[in-house]
Amino acid sequence: MAVHVVRQVSDMQKELELLQPQLVVAATENEKMLAVIERESRDVETKSERVRGEEALANEQAAASQALKEECEADLAEAIPALNAALAALDTLKVNTATATRIYYVSSGFIQHHSE
Repeated sequence: MAVHVVRQVSDMQKELELLQPQLVVAATENEKMLAVIERESRDVETKSERVRGEEALANEQAAASQALKEECEADLAEAIPALNAALAALDTLKVNTATATRIYYVSSGFIQHHSE
């Protein structure tokens, strides 16, 4: 049994010796990959910082836009009743009233023109 164990250990040592060049290549490739990952991680962090800055700016602009929207909606809420009242007043005018008003304006312009 001891001979069998010694033979197995000897076989494993030979196998390790045969795999040694592959292990060296794999270790070198791993180092290269780690360097690439480090560089890309730095790039990603730089871009992430820039995006966070742009996001903060966009949020500020969105807040300003929302405030402007709310201000416009408040102004509109005040203007709509006045518009509706003006439209209602126009609806109460009769055609003869509008014609008389137009004649007055035309006559006034005519009189002013000749009196100047």
